[in-house]
Amino acid sequence: MSEFVLHKPSYHEVSAALESHLKDCFESVKCSITDCPDLSDTPFCLTLKGLCGKGTICDVGSFDYLLPVPKTDRHYDLLDVFKSAGITVGAVIGAGAGPFFLTGSNSEMVINISSENGKVSKNSSLLGSYDKENNKPLITKADNTKFALLGQMYMCEGKSGPVIELCVSGRIRDGKLDAMIREALHKKYGHLSSSVGLGGVIIQEKGKSLYHVLPEFSQEPIDSNEKLRNWIKMFEMESPVISVGIVVSHDPWELNHWMPAQSCRSSCIRQRGAKSMLITTEESPP
Repeated sequence: MSEFVLHKPSYHEVSAALESHLKDCFESVKCSITDCPDLSDTPFCLTLKGLCGKGTICDVGSFDYLLPVPKTDRHYDLLDVFKSAGITVGAVIGAGAGPFFLTGSNSEMVINISSENGKVSKNSSLLGSYDKENNKPLITKADNTKFALLGQMYMCEGKSGPVIELCVSGRIRDGKLDAMIREALHKKYGHLSSSVGLGGVIIQEKGKSLYHVLPEFSQEPIDSNEKLRNWIKMFEMESPVISVGIVVSHDPWELNHWMPAQSCRSSCIRQRGAKSMLITTEESPP
């Protein structure tokens, strides 16, 4: 395991950097510092109340373990991630690959779990897989703490406290919102020897979103964008849509971060000092 300390600018500085960049992407951009709402309540339904307390970004496994050929021996446990991060009471949210070695099918994982003293206190994680027979996504509840291949997640003690609230609407530029946020962070902090990380929640209140689920592992290497597009299965999702995850400004330690999802080659990367963030949007992705 490797551990790195992130650069920790003030909330106000990060807020100004986001607003400055995103005003060229949306007609309306409002960024402020506010008390975090209760994320265990609707519409969020997370296992944590807040995003504060020892904010840590954990990057486990690697996108290289999925493509071009899956390394099916890469198995992990979220309870081990809590232990590695040194958080005895807290919660973790983010994205990962589901435990195909237990479920018997490939899947993506929405990580949403809390732990206390090495044991699960609440597990609301979900698995998204592909129902080939009916050509539709299949959502199931996770009944264990295992995952595979890779995971990018935000871990904290789940305490209430201040967060950056970003509200955007009126899209005027194509692109993914998380990529635009990373662009803003890179523009402001990309020259530094330490990266800046954000972890939190996005709620899309209106419109539709395009998302993918993974089918079963390919029988041949996926070594081109064309093969990747032909392999993954895309579907539309009606709002409201709740997303959880992380954004990192840049990769000064050359960890081979896969920037759209912040994965890396190391077996476990722990990055201390992540800021917490809450985002609302009224826009559909392009």
